[in-house]
Amino acid sequence: MKVALYTYARFLDLKDYFDYSWLATNTKCSPDAVNYAKSVNMKITTWNYPEKENLQELIEKKKLYPITILKSVKGNIKERLSQVNINLAKSIVDYNLEELKSKTGFSDKVLNQIIKDAKEVCFY
Repeated sequence: MKVALYTYARFLDLKDYFDYSWLATNTKCSPDAVNYAKSVNMKITTWNYPEKENLQELIEKKKLYPITILKSVKGNIKERLSQVNINLAKSIVDYNLEELKSKTGFSDKVLNQIIKDAKEVCFY
């Protein structure tokens, strides 16, 4: 609820620059937050709300899975990929092995596993 209130208050501060307020979160919102958003005409998108075009549906439809979904991406691997602006699993499959190696400095073994995991997620 606090985030919904803050989001709408911030919108009011900037309403000359935006047509509407929109709260998007990768978690759930309480029923009170959803009701509040409806009452002030604020668009709200959460993991499973609204029924159509919720965050989960949008991610799966466009296959915009974050790299953190990959089993092989942990710790320093996640940090390094983020540093070189690779944040989506889909982005990994856009590069060939040599390009990824050049960008990240990771070994062929590590990168081959990451590529394999990304392909499984993106093309399943």
